[in-house]
Amino acid sequence: WQNLPTHHHGSISKEDALLVSSVVDRMKRAVGDLSDKMTAELQPVAHSIGTRTDCDRWTVELFTEEVVRGGPAFSVSLVLSMLEPSLRSLAELGCWQIISPAMEPTLTARNVYRSEQLYSCMNLSFSQPCVLVCDRVTGEEEIPENCVAVLTRDSPDMLS
Repeated sequence: WQNLPTHHHGSISKEDALLVSSVVDRMKRAVGDLSDKMTAELQPVAHSIGTRTDCDRWTVELFTEEVVRGGPAFSVSLVLSMLEPSLRSLAELGCWQIISPAMEPTLTARNVYRSEQLYSCMNLSFSQPCVLVCDRVTGEEEIPENCVAVLTRDSPDMLS
């Protein structure tokens, strides 16, 4: 924080954009950690109450996500997601980024498919591991079966 620019006149320098971008990255991780912590604490309670009150399974599974999205972390995530593309451009970082690293050390996909929206192909099931390149990712979609990576220039909601 101490190295961030205290004021700017007109445009921001590449170095200042890199500094601000690093702070935004740390803030995104902190918001993600908070979301994970809330989910770990609330989901068992939601499950317990949901089973005792005969709630539909889907409502129990979405309960914690909706609580997180209803809190201040969601607003912070939206602001950070809006800032990120401009900061990446000013810092000359390019528009591609890793949103969620793969659990496996290597990707084994041989097929690459393109879709305008991840939403339009989220219910597909691929016969072999593949990579999807999507123009639009909101973060609310499910990843299709056998899709090992999704590449996008979009800045999806980090609480997804």
